[in-house]
Amino acid sequence: TCRLKNKGTTTLRNLEFCIDQVCSHFDLLIAQEQTTKNNIQTKKPGEFIANISIKVKGIENDVLIKYEVVDEPSLIIKELRVPSQIDFEKNETIRIILEKNSYSDPKNITLIFESGSFQKMISLDHIEKDEAIEIALLGSELNEGKNIIKMRVEWKNTKNETQMVRRDVTVEMRFTSVWQR
Repeated sequence: TCRLKNKGTTTLRNLEFCIDQVCSHFDLLIAQEQTTKNNIQTKKPGEFIANISIKVKGIENDVLIKYEVVDEPSLIIKELRVPSQIDFEKNETIRIILEKNSYSDPKNITLIFESGSFQKMISLDHIEKDEAIEIALLGSELNEGKNIIKMRVEWKNTKNETQMVRRDVTVEMRFTSVWQR
């Protein structure tokens, strides 16, 4: 939306207002203000430059403006490495790579890992590019046998609504001696 106001002492007849190649023509009376909507056809998100021009009575004025088209922030789990087995006294690592799948940066990101009494949470302000995250996994934090670790990645969209991806993985915890039970 652009607002034009005639601050002069003459009516501007057949004023041509263009954003890039999209133009509109109208008269602008003395002290009149005109709001015009010229849609800029942009198919993808990113930063762009538009040429705004005004022509009236052989006088032309051009201005370049920078604008940004945004999309909904999006993440995908590009990679998830979890050990299939872990011994009670061992420490392992869960490695996750989050891929930014949008032009806009996802914000207020929370990674949640849960399985029975095991729970870990990691918070990130935002992600500008792919992000590798490692989480310590202790065998003693899991129950004996198979454990389903439920993983959620949550973030806020442009309307402050929560978006989420989930992935469940199974890790078997083994006791290596009778004394550990």
